[in-house]
Amino acid sequence: MTTDRTAPVLTVATDPASPGEGGWWTAPVTVTAATTDDQPGPVRVEHRVGTGDWTPYTAPLSFADGERVVAFRATDAAGNTSPEQVVRVNVDTAPPVTKAERGSSAARVKLTASDATSGVARTEYRISGGRWQVHRGGEIRVKPNGRQYVEYRSIDAAGNVEAIGRYTPRRGHDDCMDDI
Repeated sequence: MTTDRTAPVLTVATDPASPGEGGWWTAPVTVTAATTDDQPGPVRVEHRVGTGDWTPYTAPLSFADGERVVAFRATDAAGNTSPEQVVRVNVDTAPPVTKAERGSSAARVKLTASDATSGVARTEYRISGGRWQVHRGGEIRVKPNGRQYVEYRSIDAAGNVEAIGRYTPRRGHDDCMDDI
């Protein structure tokens, strides 16, 4: 009779196989686990998400938006347990959202971007179809009364790009002629 002292071999895979920009997937991810053992008999595979309880793995796991750490382990009939296999699953399927509004005067535009999952990597703008520039904060100066407009978009850490928005400043009653 042989004594089994060898832990099962555990393989963990994701589909799609690897994340994109910044370690983020931009579509739902499926995580699978498979084992082999040098001895016949059942192999029990367990998984946990974050610091949760170990749970029997019975089918592929699917994840949508969010950040997770998923761990797997396998134990054979002799009680040998494989080293944990850990995979980080960061999924962000939605682009950021940018709000454009009047700044401190009609000749100034304020951009505010947000992203619920991976965070805003950058916001870009251009004036009246000009060259795209990275917005570094503060207000953007333009000519009011529709003579110039601001197009803008934000990109999140996962690489999702927002559709181009457009803001055309209008002169208000409280502006002075110096803002033109």
